[in-house]
Amino acid sequence: MNLSSAGNNLNLLRLLAAVAVVVSHSFLLTTGAEQSQPLGRWFSHNLGQLAVIVFFFISGLTISASLARNPRPADFLAARILRIWPELVVCLVLVVFVLGPLLATGGPAGYFADPGVWAYFAKAFVLFGGRGTIDGLFAANPAGPSVNEPLWTLKFEFACYLGLLALSAAGLFADRRRFMTVCVAYAVIATIALAILPGTPTPRGTLLHVIDFSLAFMLGAAAYHFHRHLQVGPVLAGAALLLIVLVRDTWLEHLFIGPVVGVEVIALASIPMAGLRAWTAENDLSYGTYIYGWPVAQAIVQLVPGIGWAPLLVAGLAIVAVLAYGSWRFVGRPARHLKAMLLGSIGRRTPERAPPPCPAATPD
Repeated sequence: MNLSSAGNNLNLLRLLAAVAVVVSHSFLLTTGAEQSQPLGRWFSHNLGQLAVIVFFFISGLTISASLARNPRPADFLAARILRIWPELVVCLVLVVFVLGPLLATGGPAGYFADPGVWAYFAKAFVLFGGRGTIDGLFAANPAGPSVNEPLWTLKFEFACYLGLLALSAAGLFADRRRFMTVCVAYAVIATIALAILPGTPTPRGTLLHVIDFSLAFMLGAAAYHFHRHLQVGPVLAGAALLLIVLVRDTWLEHLFIGPVVGVEVIALASIPMAGLRAWTAENDLSYGTYIYGWPVAQAIVQLVPGIGWAPLLVAGLAIVAVLAYGSWRFVGRPARHLKAMLLGSIGRRTPERAPPPCPAATPD
């Protein structure tokens, strides 16, 4: 598998996954029913949840390549911070301080006087406010008043970054055999937890999400170590889909969903896509699509009560496309250039042992 940004469809797949999240949420936000989302009535994972697992697998793959190129902890953290926070902060400012006072039922004066507004911003900034609410905002919407629900996955994403960095610091990442031993051990622990954990739906649901995301990320990291040998044909891709159908809506689905997603991503990543591949390699709109999709749709649902999922999807995607492109063009891309200059400057000042040879990964 070619990991150069011009040699695979990973950026395109991330964009399609982000669009899939918007599609899935268009059903949820117009009905208020979780099971209304595509695939939700037949599998434990609906379309949006599957898309998020795609994100985690691809992140494990590309972040591992980044860590192999530059294993210095400070550089790695700086790169991750510049990837997540610049676009997130701009999104929070626009949603909390522009959209919020325009749509809140109490009016701008009451809105800004509410300490909950500032508390929400602070929690979302540190990645713990994704499912938070603000009084008077989206209160009557069918899915409830959540301001930007998808942000709740970002803390798990950053936790995976830190976990990978910890494995690197312990000498368990660069050595392929040691890393695969860690992956197998973690998979065994996850299997036991999935099989025997009792409890109420809430803690068990949280555990399932943690296992889904972390296993997908570790599988992506493992795939990095073998990327030169990864080839997935239509037979294997079809067999993987059949497997997930056979174990659907059981705890085994949570165990196998990461590997199945990984197989499909690898199969799709190498399909020739010509112009689409080149454009998405240069324009990474997936993150902006993901973080703007929910608040834009919530605003439309509030302004147009009773709107159906199809017109919501069309209107929402049109607005989100503009916001995502603007976010990438004026925030994300400059942040990437800053990251390149910063890390390049550090690299010239501080000699380091050359990392294992590998192709340049898709920027992340």
